[in-house]
Amino acid sequence: MFTRRSITAAIALTVGLAVIAPLPAALAAPKDGTTLTLFNKRISRETVDFPPNGTTVGDYTIGTGTLSRKQGGAVIGTMTWSAQTVQVNIPGGVESRMATQWLTLPGGSIETSSLVSVPQGTTPVKSQQYIIVGGTGKYSGARGSMTFTPLGPDEYKMVFRFTS
Repeated sequence: MFTRRSITAAIALTVGLAVIAPLPAALAAPKDGTTLTLFNKRISRETVDFPPNGTTVGDYTIGTGTLSRKQGGAVIGTMTWSAQTVQVNIPGGVESRMATQWLTLPGGSIETSSLVSVPQGTTPVKSQQYIIVGGTGKYSGARGSMTFTPLGPDEYKMVFRFTS
């Protein structure tokens, strides 16, 4: 026989499950094979040049930018990034940087990371591959890769390929 307390508990449990049951689907990472294309317009770029002067291991570069769904389109988010020089004087004047990007978008954020190769002391001039480290909100648990392609001095195309 049910008591008033057990009926109340059963109702509370049913209501609670009805509220949280849809959450995993809403917070799930993007489905395998899903792509997302964004365009980045760089707003700022600063380099901390540690001694000795010039491009050396340990130099640090940070920057910010805006994000849109099409080149020159309406701003839908922001990007912040940092990169630390880890190797210089590679044949051909190449420098390696450990780079991390944080993208804030409607419904969540995405973090990416890569070891990028660039001409010493400059910005990327060719496509770079990043891994998707994770995300928040609708990007929670995101995995996959991102191709970062320069389009001009301060403009970049980012194509995310999500995997499960």
